[in-house]
Amino acid sequence: MIVDQYLQYVQEIISKLATNPIFIEFGLTGLFVNSVLASTALPLPIEIAVSALLAAGQDKFLVFLTLAAGTVAGGFLSYFIGKSGDKVFRFLKPKSQEENKQNKKSHEILTKYGWLALVAAPWIPVFGDIIIMIAGAKSYDFRKFTIAMTAGKIVKAVATVYFIGLITTRLFG
Repeated sequence: MIVDQYLQYVQEIISKLATNPIFIEFGLTGLFVNSVLASTALPLPIEIAVSALLAAGQDKFLVFLTLAAGTVAGGFLSYFIGKSGDKVFRFLKPKSQEENKQNKKSHEILTKYGWLALVAAPWIPVFGDIIIMIAGAKSYDFRKFTIAMTAGKIVKAVATVYFIGLITTRLFG
């Protein structure tokens, strides 16, 4: 009973998002921009845009391609933000002890796990985007970075579209 109420609530939210003029007007272009920005440590929920597009009947494969392209582009942008170094890090300097701890933790993860951390980065909240920036700051081998980051972003895009597709199909038939 509680699950049904929750699903009904989620269905109402997604339905409202799917009919939101912003998502309808910008569609896949909006998803691309959202996913690029969300992959640069900005807290933008990609899942909402994906849900809205799928609920509105957008083709799953096109949503996947757009999401994958946007997140990979955002990953490269994050790498080059890290690579540009001091200027950017002075601007992004941690404002609190908590942010400083997150940055140190991300650095430790990249140092310890290398390319595996880059594959897993899309799945790690907060630390993931910072790990990618640190890879740039450490001038991590660009070829290895490209392969690992792209693999991680594509796997996450597949999973995101697949699972959100299952949910929207269940909710909207």
